[in-house]
Amino acid sequence: MVVPLLRNPIWAAIQRGALQQAVVSGYVVMMLEEPEENTRPPAEYQYLVDESRADGLLIATSRRGPDASSLVPAAPHVYLNRRGPRPGDDVVMDEEQAMCLFVEHLAELGHRRLAVIDGAREVDTVHRRTEATRQFAASLGMSASFQHEEDTEAGGYAAARLLLARAPIPTAIGVGNLSQLFGVVKALRESGLDVPGDISLVSFDEDQCLGYLDVPVTSISMPLAELGAAAVRALVARVEGAHGSDVMVSDPLAFVRRGSTGPARR
Repeated sequence: MVVPLLRNPIWAAIQRGALQQAVVSGYVVMMLEEPEENTRPPAEYQYLVDESRADGLLIATSRRGPDASSLVPAAPHVYLNRRGPRPGDDVVMDEEQAMCLFVEHLAELGHRRLAVIDGAREVDTVHRRTEATRQFAASLGMSASFQHEEDTEAGGYAAARLLLARAPIPTAIGVGNLSQLFGVVKALRESGLDVPGDISLVSFDEDQCLGYLDVPVTSISMPLAELGAAAVRALVARVEGAHGSDVMVSDPLAFVRRGSTGPARR
């Protein structure tokens, strides 16, 4: 299982689901961390299968780009939380539905200027969140701006500072991951802006820690453990010779409302 940024809590939840399903299926899961900025083509992991050190690959570090079909290994594989270079090998979550919940919640509160802080555009999940937010916001007569920075606290902080330096500032911000979120919170606190009085804040990652911040942060709870389990089932099927198809994991997906969202300021 090749994943980016093990320090991101979402990967712990995905891995938990994968590990539990692997035990049920009679397999074990080995972890390999690759920083997303150093993403390697899948063929570079083929040696693990050739040397009988692994039966198949769960690849979570794919990026958008030119068709790389020639680099796809012959070994059994699926793309986890990413879409690969060709259809039929992807196990992903319903990012579009998550962004629909995000936009509709803020629209109901009277917001019209949204901003999204997220990771690199080349990451498939980021691309789908961006396009879905743009589409849903436009359909409701709302504007949406986007700031892409590294998936770290420093990246979130820098992105928020840039957004707050422009006029008019957004009335609500959605944040792609927990690491960025803590940087955004710091930038908002330094700016003297009140959450949610001046700016509403939504995290696209859910974690129990969000309920214990000075202002508990509203979030979108994605089916992370279910995603990991579904990916293992799909890979085991391929290892055992079955032809696969893309899998969309949509349930459970929920909007967790806490204290960081409120009516748009006038």
